[in-house]
Amino acid sequence: MQDGDFSWLELPGGDDCRATGRFYAAVFGWGVEDDGETVWFREPSGRLGGAFRGDLGQGTGGPILYLAVADAAEALDRVREAGGSVLADRTLVAPGVGFMATFRDPAGTTIGLFERED
Repeated sequence: MQDGDFSWLELPGGDDCRATGRFYAAVFGWGVEDDGETVWFREPSGRLGGAFRGDLGQGTGGPILYLAVADAAEALDRVREAGGSVLADRTLVAPGVGFMATFRDPAGTTIGLFERED
């Protein structure tokens, strides 16, 4: 790990961190563990982990985390199916760059998606 690498992420879990964990597991395949006190997660590559916290405010302002996806439109379908709401559909960032989209998870946190254009 180098200085500046992402190493840990804490996301608002809303009133039900377990439900928020199930949402991210269903949409993105995150590994989610509940030790009875904390709901932990690790994204599929295993490089970034964190926890859902019920004491954090909902993510309606501040930085937005963008998650890499192979197909933003398909990911948004999974978001809808899992109980999230789409804020911005798949939109071209620039030719040769990729596409972006944003959604709100069931806890109210705004998350972005980025689909690289190859």
